[in-house]
Amino acid sequence: MKFPKRNIDVTLYQNEVKTLLNDVGCSIFIDTNILSQLYRLNDKARQDFYNWVESCGDRFHIPTWVIHEYSNKIYSENIKDYLSELSKIKTYTKEFGNIADFVKGYIGESLLRGSAYQGKTEDLKKDIDNIASTLEKISRAITNNLTEHQNTVHEEIVKQLESKVLPSDIFSIVSNAENIFSQRSHNRIPPGYKDSAKEENNAGDYIIWTEILQFCKKNKVGKAILITRDMKADIVYAPSTQIADGMPIKSDDNKRIKIVKPCLIHEFYTQTQSDCFYVIDFKTFVKIFASQYKNLALSFQLAIAEEEKENAEVVTIETILNNEVKKEQENKELIPKEDTVNEVVPRQDTLYTETAISDGQYDSKANSGYMDEFITQLKTLNWYVQNPVIDKIIKIHNTNFSDTIENRSSVFVLGRNIVQAAEGSSGKAIMFMENISIYIKEWDNVFKQAMIDGMLFEVFFNSEGKIRSNGFKAQFFEDIITNIQELNLSNPYNFINDKISKVDTRFVPSVGDDKEYTFVFEIDNNGKTTKLQCNGCDISSTFKLSWGFQFAYKEDINGALASYYAIPKKNIKVDGIPKEVYVITYIEEPR
Repeated sequence: MKFPKRNIDVTLYQNEVKTLLNDVGCSIFIDTNILSQLYRLNDKARQDFYNWVESCGDRFHIPTWVIHEYSNKIYSENIKDYLSELSKIKTYTKEFGNIADFVKGYIGESLLRGSAYQGKTEDLKKDIDNIASTLEKISRAITNNLTEHQNTVHEEIVKQLESKVLPSDIFSIVSNAENIFSQRSHNRIPPGYKDSAKEENNAGDYIIWTEILQFCKKNKVGKAILITRDMKADIVYAPSTQIADGMPIKSDDNKRIKIVKPCLIHEFYTQTQSDCFYVIDFKTFVKIFASQYKNLALSFQLAIAEEEKENAEVVTIETILNNEVKKEQENKELIPKEDTVNEVVPRQDTLYTETAISDGQYDSKANSGYMDEFITQLKTLNWYVQNPVIDKIIKIHNTNFSDTIENRSSVFVLGRNIVQAAEGSSGKAIMFMENISIYIKEWDNVFKQAMIDGMLFEVFFNSEGKIRSNGFKAQFFEDIITNIQELNLSNPYNFINDKISKVDTRFVPSVGDDKEYTFVFEIDNNGKTTKLQCNGCDISSTFKLSWGFQFAYKEDINGALASYYAIPKKNIKVDGIPKEVYVITYIEEPR
C-alpha cells in the first residue's frame, strides 16, 4: 500500500479523470445517490445523462445493492424524499398565507414611513394578496403533478438503466458481510466504517465495494471509477497542499478536491493487479462533460443551488444594482460622445493595468472598474453565484461608461473570469462563450476589444501573466474565434499576438492568421509517444507528464490538439501515428 498524498496538482488529476471517463478500458460504476439525483434534474438534463450512459456502452454499471437500496425507497413510498424541496411548496404557501393575514391586519402607516409603501397601505395589501395567489397557483400546479412526475422518472430509470445492473450474487456477499464488515470497521478499513453505528444498511458501502471488486477481478478490468454524490471521509481525503495551473489553492477554495484513500486503491490492486481506481463526485462528472451536455450542467447547478449558497460569499443582486446606478451617476459627465467612443485607440502599453495582466493581484473589491462587482462574484468559483451574474452581464446592452484604463481593465479581467467560469463548467458561462458576439454586439468597440483581449489572454497566460507551461486553457478557443468574426473589430488579434510574440520559452501558435500546423508524432514499439514536432520544431517539452498518460484516441487527435494548443481544428494536420496505435499518450517524463 502506498502512502497518502499531501501534495496534488488538481489540473493534472482532473485530466486523468477526464481521460479515464472516455477510456474504453475503464469501467464506470454509480452509487445509489446518483439515481436519486436524476429526480432532481429536469427532463432535458436527464436525457443528457441517459445519452452519456449510452455513449459508455458496456462500460457503465450499476451495482445490485444500489438497486436494492433504491427499491426500498419505492417499496416504502419514500421516493418523495428525492424531491423534498418541491414537496415543501405546499407548506410554504400555507405559512405565507398565515403571515399575510397577520401583516394585513397589523400593518399601519407608522411602519411604512420611509418605505416604498408610505401612504400606500392598500397597495401593500394588494401585493400581499397577489403573492399569496401566485404561490397558491404554483403549489397546485406542482403538487397535482408530483406523483405522476415521480412515476415518469422511475419508468425512465427502468427503461434506460435496467440493462446496466451487475449480475452480482449479493445474497452470498451479504451472508459474509456482517463479520467481515465488523472486522474492517473495527480497524477503520474503508469503505463504510463511519456508518458502522447505523441501525440499518450500515454495510451498504462495503457491499457495493465488494461487487465492484468481484466484477473487475472476474472480467480482468484494470481501470475503474465510482461516481457518487457523497464523498465520505471513510472513502476519500483532501491532500493538504493543492495547486491548479501552477498556483496554490487556498484551503477554502471550491477548486480543492478529494481523492480516494490509498487503502481502497491497494485492495483494488490485490484483486486486479492494477492501481487505477478513482472515486469522483457527481459535481466533478458534470464539470468534465458540461460543454458536451449543457442541459445536464445547468439543471444540476440549479439543483444544488442551496448547497452552493451555504458556502458562497454572496454579494446580493441589489448591491450590484445599487453600485451600477452609483457608477452611472459618477461617470455620466465623463462619457465620451457616442460618435467618438469607437475612435479611441489607446497606445498598447496603456491599454490595461499591470494587475489586470497579472490578475491574481487584481483587487475587484476596490470597485475602481465598472465590472468589478461581477468579477468579485465570478471569482467565488461557485455556480450558485456565477450563473446569476452571467445573466446580469448578458443584460448589459450598452456600455454607457467612460473609456478609462480602469474600466478597460475591468472588462479585460471580466473576460478572463468568464473563460475561467466556463472552464469550471458554469452552464451560463458556457452559453456566454458560445454567443459572445450576440451578448456584447451593442457595446462600444473599445470594450468589445477589451473583453476579447481578456478572453484570449486567459487562454495562453496564467494569473501571474506568465505563459502556461503545458496545455493552454483552450476548451472554448474556437468559440472565441468564431464570435470575433461577427464583432467587426478592426484589429482583434493585435494585443494577444503582441504578447505571444514576446514568448521565447516554448511553442505558442499565433492567433487569427489561418496558419496551418503539422504535428508529427514519434511513437515507440510499445505505443508510447517519445517525441512531438510541429512545423519542424521539437515541442516535446510542452507535451510531457510525469506519467505517460493517455492524451486522446487517434480518431479524436485533431480536436484534442486544437483544445490543447489553441489552434483551430481545421488548421491541424497530424502525421507519424502508426496504424496499429489507437491511443496517443503524453511523453512520459522521468519522475
